[in-house]
Amino acid sequence: RQVEDVGMRNSECGFGTSVVQAVPQIRIPLSEIRIPHSDISPGPDLGRMKVIIAGGGTGGHLFPGIAVAREILRRAPKAEILFVGAEQGIEARIVPKEGFQLRTLPLGGIKGVGFRRRVRNLFGMAAGVYKARSILREFKPDVVIGVGGYASFPMISAAILGGYPR
Repeated sequence: RQVEDVGMRNSECGFGTSVVQAVPQIRIPLSEIRIPHSDISPGPDLGRMKVIIAGGGTGGHLFPGIAVAREILRRAPKAEILFVGAEQGIEARIVPKEGFQLRTLPLGGIKGVGFRRRVRNLFGMAAGVYKARSILREFKPDVVIGVGGYASFPMISAAILGGYPR
């Protein structure tokens, strides 16, 4: 059954039965919406935005980051993009070919490796956070974006510790 005054409509469920869903219709005139000026942040100047994109290791992490970087540059051609990845990851080969700057962290995997190597790579993560903090101090980004992979953890951790937007 249709109930127009509260915005209800029939819809099909996966089992072929009909279910009534309520969709409230709330209409507020734009003239009644008030946003205090103190709540509005101008944000960074997109024309000069500095962005760090951290991650990689596989194409599934890296290529979405490249797509984000291209979109940022499309919207703000003067933006500066820095990729941060693992020394041995796919990003070491792909990012420079795509025309972006790349800084690497001394990271390795912790899955599928022996105990000694796993311990060494865990200490490498801690060293990676320290190096990531120095990259943040040097580059001074407006935002840090993590796209997954081993390089995301130290970079995002350093961004959190440093109070950078992420």
